[in-house]
Amino acid sequence: MIRNIVAYPLPHGWPHLANETADLLSRRKFQGCGPLDTVHTGFVPPRDDAELCEAIAGRYLFCHQHEEKILPASVVTEYVEIKCEEIEQQQGYKPGRSQRKTIKEEVIAELLPQAFTKKRRTLAWINRDRGWLIIDATSAKRAEDVLQDMRHALDTMPVALLSTEINPARAMLGWLADNEAPARFTIDSDCELVSFAEDEGIVRYSNWDLSGEDVQYQLSIGRAPTLLGLTFDDRISFILTNRLELKRIVLLDIVTAGQDEADDAVAKFDADFTLVAAEIEGALEALVGELGGLAKKGDPDLVDMANGGADPGRSTGDLRREVRSAFEKLAEGVAADGGSMTFSTGDGRVIVGAGNEHDPLYPDAKRIVLEQRRPSISLVQRHLRIGYNRAARLIEQMERDGIVSAMRADGSREVLAA
Repeated sequence: MIRNIVAYPLPHGWPHLANETADLLSRRKFQGCGPLDTVHTGFVPPRDDAELCEAIAGRYLFCHQHEEKILPASVVTEYVEIKCEEIEQQQGYKPGRSQRKTIKEEVIAELLPQAFTKKRRTLAWINRDRGWLIIDATSAKRAEDVLQDMRHALDTMPVALLSTEINPARAMLGWLADNEAPARFTIDSDCELVSFAEDEGIVRYSNWDLSGEDVQYQLSIGRAPTLLGLTFDDRISFILTNRLELKRIVLLDIVTAGQDEADDAVAKFDADFTLVAAEIEGALEALVGELGGLAKKGDPDLVDMANGGADPGRSTGDLRREVRSAFEKLAEGVAADGGSMTFSTGDGRVIVGAGNEHDPLYPDAKRIVLEQRRPSISLVQRHLRIGYNRAARLIEQMERDGIVSAMRADGSREVLAA
């Protein structure tokens, strides 16, 4: 019934009753595309025999509909070319740019009433008691379509995207690294790992044992999770994203097995919705608790977001900085326990490291370079019988420690330490 959600906390509650909410939403009631409209949006009843906002088990359920006329560009181009040829024969020369533009507008106006329409319905609900607005959408961008019409109907919509004290990307990294999810959660078999090195790809796992050495290796070379499959209380499974969205939500058999069949379609719809909404809210609140609670910062209004005042999602650059910060903290923790850790890109370049000299061979490599007075990768590689990438990392570490100089234009280095 509901497969994906984007959640918005309502820290100040919801001031309207169900009938009042329905009246407000009626200001943006769906009317359908007119003959010359390409897109129309608005609110429709969430099920048969319902108001625009229906109170079901303490939740206010409503539905947003998006209708778009499909007019393929190739069809428009074909008709425009036919019209242009006819006009060229009449006037003796090809239509100019301005005339072609007018012809195209006329063609679109002519074809729009005959175009196919594509409809999309999006359920959403408000839980006044627990303080949630939850939208059945695959992304914040798709949820924004619903919020935009809510703003028009309510004049303002003072909610912000869900944000927690602990960054979810950092938390997922820790769970995978430790092979242990927080209390009441278990790690499933789906994951997406990305690198914050610009030239690295994405590794995706599906139906895979994430506790294996291959996943730990991917973490060790600098990849971190942006998606992670989780199960809560053995009742509901989902994919958690680094933006705190839940995707591919599935209620497990233990939840659905004992559900009684309703007598009619309306009662069945209400029962199904009540069940899935309660499970989603329970998992969401437990997740927020494990992530340190709601972020304690000023709550931006989504009206401001729509006007460019705030970013409703993290950019790729933001994500890379968050992942780097998570790796740095993890490495620092290992160093505090007396160990060492490095994270490298696929080509062996060290991007994060902490601990005593990072590599157990570092003291030997340093001794060889100082004795030979030659900061050469091949020298270290030959004496220690290691690979080129590892030898290169050891030389780079000596550069950071001030033992050797940076590489010159001709590729050579100089020993700086006595």
